[in-house]
Amino acid sequence: MGNRLRGKVAVVTGAGRGIGKEIALGLAREGAQVVVNDLPSGVRPSDFAPIEGGDAEETAREIGADGGEAIAFPCSIADYAAAEELVQTAIGQFGGLDILVNNAGILTLGKPWEITEAEWDETCNTCLKGAWNCIRHAAGPMKDQGSGRIVNCSSISAFGTAGTVTYGAAKAGMIGLTNCVAWDMRPYDVTCNAILPQARQSVPERETQDQTLFKSRLDRGQLSRSEYERMRNRPGAEAVAPFAVYLTTDEAAAITGELFFVRGGVVSRYARPEPRQTIVKSDDHDEGVWTLDELIARAPGLLS
Repeated sequence: MGNRLRGKVAVVTGAGRGIGKEIALGLAREGAQVVVNDLPSGVRPSDFAPIEGGDAEETAREIGADGGEAIAFPCSIADYAAAEELVQTAIGQFGGLDILVNNAGILTLGKPWEITEAEWDETCNTCLKGAWNCIRHAAGPMKDQGSGRIVNCSSISAFGTAGTVTYGAAKAGMIGLTNCVAWDMRPYDVTCNAILPQARQSVPERETQDQTLFKSRLDRGQLSRSEYERMRNRPGAEAVAPFAVYLTTDEAAAITGELFFVRGGVVSRYARPEPRQTIVKSDDHDEGVWTLDELIARAPGLLS
């Protein structure tokens, strides 16, 4: 057991298994008191989800058996009031809230013409609204105490991957959420960062779902054979947790508004988007309006 997070209180969503569970265990091993969140036992995130939620109670028991301190708070963080109760439970039980890890999510597969309204709503409500719900209720206490760490789990699907239109849109929203929260909380010494974790799924049904998606991308030429093999042979969730825990420590106090890809021994920081090419109609950039014919002639320069 370490001491870097001794006296800190953490909430981790989607921590009943996989990446969330490993992050919760990692925080506890550094001395944090952890409120473990996942869906209630036996509950699916939606009618279309192939698997049930994780077991928050089991994660809390493992933390206790390992010498740590944790309680379980099963609920759907897509529910605004439930997310508030989750945060207030941490404060009431342990006396405060220092760390929030938004990991809960639903992976929904389908093309734009296949996804239903219910699938769109429930995926976005869990992945994006759920993260905002928790931040909304945690931000005030963190602001008032003048410290805090928020880590959001996004996905490389945010950059565009075939068959993940709903999931990718929600995870892209989490990047924007992270950037804005980082700016708003900076004056109060509260950091907010996002990670793009890449790891094997801990549930066979989810791993089968992922492997099917990878194979379809290979067949369509969207992945090379080497890329496909790399995706198939991802490290386990335990390889992602250490960097997420690092972002919650005092040593990471100067890091905020950043986006990191995390896969085992590889951690990459993404640069902020910048314009690659520009076309200008006149020397005074604010003057003039392009005609369609002019754009047809000049716009290809944006892609050169």
